[in-house]
Amino acid sequence: MSTTYHCPSCDSTEVFSTHEQALMVNTGEHYCHMVKAHDSDAKAGCKACDWRGQRGQLVERTPKVIWRYRPVHWSDLRTGKVLAWGIERSKNGGHYRPVGYEGSPHPFKTKAEAQAVCDRLNKEQP
Repeated sequence: MSTTYHCPSCDSTEVFSTHEQALMVNTGEHYCHMVKAHDSDAKAGCKACDWRGQRGQLVERTPKVIWRYRPVHWSDLRTGKVLAWGIERSKNGGHYRPVGYEGSPHPFKTKAEAQAVCDRLNKEQP
């Protein structure tokens, strides 16, 4: 999930920021980075509407996470609905445990694979 930046004028995502560095006039050697592209005061612009300003004025958006796959209830384990396994840490910061899911965005195909990772993580905890 990555953050995207939008033009404050037209809401386009075709925005850019500039990187400025200083060079020695006579030798052409690098002297210093005056403004980096990720600095909030870097010059910024929009290709779509020709807006110009500073990077700090760009509108930052992070997409919302919408879970399409719910954790499997313990009663589902008897019906064979589990398609993939993930790991989950208990709410009080305790041990990791395997959790079955109905969907496939989780890395483990079997409970044994997930349990092996949980065991390793639990051993690493202080």
